[in-house]
Amino acid sequence: MVGVGVIPEFRGIKFQHNLPGIEERKISELLIIFTLRKLFENGVDSVIACARVPAKYKKPDMGISDYCQFRRENGELYDPVLRFHERLGAKIVKLVAYAMEDFESMNAGCWVKYDQSL
Repeated sequence: MVGVGVIPEFRGIKFQHNLPGIEERKISELLIIFTLRKLFENGVDSVIACARVPAKYKKPDMGISDYCQFRRENGELYDPVLRFHERLGAKIVKLVAYAMEDFESMNAGCWVKYDQSL
């Protein structure tokens, strides 16, 4: 199991790096990309992660299925964590009504799947 977290003062900051084929990115994105690449280099075919849905509390009457499909006018996923994973190439593969104890997510989550595209 792998978890990635960034301390608040470094969130949102873009960093220079030496990962081939990847432009300047936020540290959270770089950590995920580096971790996935290492796993894929070592023979892993795909990675499934349980993603929080921290904006779910703003839509308490919406079921997790409808919530995970909810999109803004610009076509991006409404939820910032799902949008983060989608931008890195993950696909939502399973909706989970109780994924973890998390107030903002109302305990729900989504399994996201990464394949060897990074």
